[in-house]
Amino acid sequence: MENKLISMTDFVIEVIDNTAPINFIKGIESLRTYAKFLKQPLTLGMFVPVDEEGNVLEEPKQFEGKFKDYQNILDTYVKAKEKVLFEGFEVEDIGLGSFAIRKWRCIIMKCSKAIGAKWENVASYQTIEDLVNLDLQLTPSALKAIGIKE
Repeated sequence: MENKLISMTDFVIEVIDNTAPINFIKGIESLRTYAKFLKQPLTLGMFVPVDEEGNVLEEPKQFEGKFKDYQNILDTYVKAKEKVLFEGFEVEDIGLGSFAIRKWRCIIMKCSKAIGAKWENVASYQTIEDLVNLDLQLTPSALKAIGIKE
């Protein structure tokens, strides 16, 4: 499997085609793991780095030299970025104290700062499985979660 999000059907075919009969149980376990991965409800941290409270973290380069604890800011950002599952999403200010998580022209989530940075899914995107048709690149963290990489 390359590092792209694919449908469960395509994953099943790939596992069946590439699993030797002696590894049948391992193949079934791969199918179960991927199915659970696809069924996860979407969270903001799957797309962009967020802190423990779910707030979007800004790229720390702009803070370099401005704060004594820059290294802590950088470490927090790096750890949060390692948890992101999909590559290429960005935060876009959409005005009125709100922002959107976007890739290309596709808005996945909107968030209003006025309501305590609560985000809402765009109605058609509720689980990872709903994103299959967007041709998304998976991060190393996503590949590890589905058992493709250690």
